[in-house]
Order: sequence, then structure tokens, then C-alpha cells
Amino acid sequence: MKRPLHNLGGIRFFLGYLSFVGVLLALFAFFVVQNLNGPLLGPNDYNQFLNQIYSLTQNLRFDPFPRIELHTDETLYPFGTSHVFRDWSLERDLITTAFLKVFGVGPWLQLYYLFSVGVIAIGCYVLLVRDHGRIPAAWVGFVASFLNFYAIAKFPGHMSIAVLHWTTLGIVTDYLIFRRLIIGSGWSARLLMLRLALLFLALGQGIAYVAGYALTSFCIMAFFVVIVSWWRNRRLWPWTRKRCGEWLSYLSTSARKTPRSVILFFLVSALAFYFFVPLLLQITIEVRSFDFHDVNKKDIVRYGHPIRILSPILPFTPPMAKESLLGDRPEGYFEGGGGLFLFIAAVAGFVCSRRHRLMMIPALTLLVMGLSYHPDHFPILRVFPWFGFSRVAGRTTAIYPVILALTSIPFIAAVWRTRALRYTLLVCASLMVVESTVAYSRLTYPKNYLVPDDRFHALMEEVRKSPGEALLDWPFCITGGNGTGSTLASYYPVQSGINALRLFHEKKIVSDYLGRLHPRQTKPFIDAGWEEMFFPDRSREAKERCQERDFDPKEWSFMDRFFTLNDFCGILVYVDLLHPETVTGLAERYGKPVAEANIYPAGRVQFIRKPRDLFRLVDKKKGREVSLRRDERSVVSQVMPPNLIPTSTNPPTSN
Repeated sequence: MKRPLHNLGGIRFFLGYLSFVGVLLALFAFFVVQNLNGPLLGPNDYNQFLNQIYSLTQNLRFDPFPRIELHTDETLYPFGTSHVFRDWSLERDLITTAFLKVFGVGPWLQLYYLFSVGVIAIGCYVLLVRDHGRIPAAWVGFVASFLNFYAIAKFPGHMSIAVLHWTTLGIVTDYLIFRRLIIGSGWSARLLMLRLALLFLALGQGIAYVAGYALTSFCIMAFFVVIVSWWRNRRLWPWTRKRCGEWLSYLSTSARKTPRSVILFFLVSALAFYFFVPLLLQITIEVRSFDFHDVNKKDIVRYGHPIRILSPILPFTPPMAKESLLGDRPEGYFEGGGGLFLFIAAVAGFVCSRRHRLMMIPALTLLVMGLSYHPDHFPILRVFPWFGFSRVAGRTTAIYPVILALTSIPFIAAVWRTRALRYTLLVCASLMVVESTVAYSRLTYPKNYLVPDDRFHALMEEVRKSPGEALLDWPFCITGGNGTGSTLASYYPVQSGINALRLFHEKKIVSDYLGRLHPRQTKPFIDAGWEEMFFPDRSREAKERCQERDFDPKEWSFMDRFFTLNDFCGILVYVDLLHPETVTGLAERYGKPVAEANIYPAGRVQFIRKPRDLFRLVDKKKGREVSLRRDERSVVSQVMPPNLIPTSTNPPTSN
């Protein structure tokens, strides 16, 4: 019993650290996460994850390996599309999907994020305490979890960047493996099996970025292990049959000393392999079927200047420096650095111990590659195949704090030895307090979640129980993170997440937001002329725009045919985004609204149920062929019963 407690730095200190982390998590949940009462709904990109996990409940299969039905018409209805370009984070998606199926709608995404932060804080401590003692281990855990300002700022809109627990622990483990090689203490079977487990677990994190950082860290560490092993043996081949046999015998002996840990990590590796690798292969194969060579790449030049790592977070400095100052294009708050206090601590740690500098070579190589990466001028990370679709260079900032904290370990361990180190500690501590206070004042901004009320649920229930397989949002919103499809998303600032409403009404929809969108996915809508149905008032601010005029007769005919021939249950009318005459016209054509609610941030929304007489005219094949550009004279009388045809082709104006 003594050894495990010793490995954790003593039971009292460990329990005290757990209590400290627990209190911080509670405060973090209240001030940063802010909502644990319901699902993650709100403006901007908040909603995309709900749509994703609901889609998995419908399309995930096990036969016997997991597989996702990627080609469906559940969005971009009635044409359908490949949904491969979702913001995949397989562990998050599978876990929250399981909770959704078992327990129903709940705050599963928020709880998963809190779990991630807690795992980083505790996991870093447990991994480092044996090699470096209690204080340095607690320091790294605290910094990597609660002082990773950039990653915290990514919640909730870019949750795939905010959740990086296995990747963070993988970087720490890579450091430990290389450290033990440098000091010659040998690797245990438990440590190597842990690294294998963390490597497979990291595949379940954000595919485009976070999982890639874990794989890159492992590859860099392995490369330097080979270099050091070769250097120590000079001209002798270090992996002869005899040497390999001795090494395997050593690992076998080591495994027998900790059999339960080795078996546990092996089982974790096997489970992670089973759940993640088949899905990653499926997604990779599907992605390769799209050619983005000539596609709009407006976001691909987003990067943060390396000098940002020196940027202090002070009351009089903006959270994101203006682009004109450095000539870069940062994406969000705190990009490029983790706070000046952390950089100073890392430099002090680097100076304190020459041997520690050697141990940090792999991690610092990863840091330098991230800092120097430019998508156009110096795409060094592209040597790794998993960064082929990474659009934003500055997202490497998410792993800087753990690397800098590891570099600062000698400074934290030896801080009381000299007066210079004590003064440095005073500077770092003062800066940490100031920068953390300023950072959290910006991280605790009101998230403005949409909290569903009774009217919202009544509206969704009316949609859900109405006959018809799909729902027509008007206006709908189809776009991608790379800018493709923007002509079909004129009201993106307030409509980007309306696809998440599927979780409540369970219908197929036209709208969708994908991390990337290929022109061939929107081609059916462009060919049909849908981009000509959006005419926003450009004189207003983006979040205040609405249609500047009503439909003309030809546009009304086009809407009639599309709505009638396809199997829609009704129209979800975004009243505040439409011209008043259009709202009146929809009600006169198809009936009065049967339910209404306010859906933040889009505003007032009404549901008009499709008249039953129109269902006999449903013909999806013809519905997919409807075009605004064809001559559609007398179209209303062709598809609508006489009692539903208005007295004028163009509806009367509202009072």
C-alpha cells in the first residue's frame, strides 16, 4: 500500500489536489460553461454538435465493426449529400450519442467538456509525480487544464479544439519516455502500453487538429529516440537480434511486475482501436473522393504570427491583436501564446538545467513547428498526412501550455535555491494572477444559450407529429466553414445552427453547416436557382438583415412546386428574416401557423403545416427537378387544388 501512495506524492497531498481540482471544476462549470440544465443550444457554431450526435443515432451501424451511413438526404433535402465533412470528434460523438439514446436530451456535451478538463488536471499530476515530485506535477496539471486560455475560449463553438485530454496526456507521456531514455532509467512495459493506449484514444478526438497533434508528438518523439539510440551506439547497429531479444526479455519481466496495468492498457487500446480506426478509415476514404484543389480557400491563410507567444494578457491589451499590426490573420482570442508568465517560466526552466533541455527536444520541436507553420509560405506540418485538411494554423496554440509547462519544471522544482529564481517566481506569480484574471474576465462572457421553453417544445412537437418526412426552413441555411455555399446562407449569423433543431422535431431538413463544403454538394441547389431566392437588405448589419422584398410571381411558383412535390410536413417560417408580405403570403397559400416560438438568435418562428390535400401530389423525383429558371407559367394550378389557389398569383400585401 505504501508504493502507490508514494507514487502519488502522498495520500494527503493527492486528496488535497483532488479537492482543489474539484472546486475549480465547480467554479469553471458555473462561470465558463454556465449551462448544465439542458442541451447545448445557442448562436454561431454552438448547435452543430447536437445535429451531429442526433445524426449518429440514426446512421451508426455495427456489422460487426462500427460504420456510419454518410450518404443520406437527412440534410440538403431532397437531394442529399455526403456528411463526411462534419466536425468529427469520435469519442465525443459516440459517448454523447450513447447518453442521448439511453437518457434522452441533456447537457451531455457540457459534461463531456468538464470531464476533459478534469482528466487533464488529474492525469498530468499522476503521470509526472513519480519523476518530478508533487509541486511540479500539480503545476503542469493546473496550467494545462485551467490556464489553457486559448482552448477554453474555443468552448463551446469550437469544442473539438477545446477537448484535448488524451492528446495532452500523450504529449506528457512522450516527454517521460524520452526523459527516461536520456537519463538511462529504462522503459517499463506499463509506460509503453500506456503510450499505446493514449495514442489510440487520441484518435477519438478532433480529427482535423487535436488527434493530429497527438500523432505528430508521437512521431517526433520516436524519431529522436531512434537518433539518440543510434548516436549512443555510434557505428554499431543498435537493434541486433541479441539486443532486441534482451529488450523483449526486459519488457516481459517488467510486464509481470505490473500485470493488471499492462492488461488494462491493452484492453483500452483494443477498444479504442475497435471504435475509432474503422470509422477513421471510412471517413478518410470518403474525404479522398472530393477534390478541393480548385475550391475556394479563403480560410486556409489563417495563422498567428510567432511573436504572439510573447504577448501579455493585460487589461489594456486587446484579446486578439489587430491583423494590421503583425500582418497575420488570427482566428480567435489568445491565439499564438499561453500568457507571458508561462513563457517566462519556460525560459527559466530551460536555463536551469542543461540535461532537461535535452529531454525537451521532441516537445520543443513540436512547439517550433507549430509556431513557424504558415499554410502558404512554410507549410511544415503538411509533411504529416493527417494535416491535409487543417484550415487554421493558429489552432496549434491549444498544445502550447502543456509544452511550456513541461519546459518550466526545473524552474518550479528549484525556485527556492537562488535569489534570482525567487525574483523570477515573484514576477511570474504576479503576471499569472493578472493575466489569469484578465483572461477569465473575457472567458466568462455570457454564452447566451438557447434554453428551450414550453412554446419551443410545443412548436417542435407540432412539427414532429405532422405527416411528412422533411421540414422546409425558410429561409434555409446551407454553408461550409471554407466559405462554399455562402450564397445559400444569407442569414448565417443568426441561422448557422438551425440544423440542430432536428434533435427535437426528428425531420429531414434542407439546412446544414459542414466544416468543409464542396461545390458539387451545393450544385443541385445552385442549378435549381435557389441562390436567386435570397435577396437580403445589405444596408443593414449582418445580424439584422432580412429579405428586402417579397417574391415575384415566378418565385412564388417555384416555391409552390418545391414545397408541394417534395414530402415536407410544413414550413418553419423565420418571420423576422422575411418581408412582411412573404409571411402573409405563406399563410394565405398554405394555412395559418399552428405554433410559434422565439428561437434565439433567429427570432420569431412559426410553423405552417402542409395542407393534407397536397400530399397526394408528392413526387420527389419531380421535386428534385424543379427549377426557377424554367418557364413555370400556370404552375400553381398544376400542383395545387383549386380551393388552395389564392385569388392573385402574387399574394396580397399585409396591412
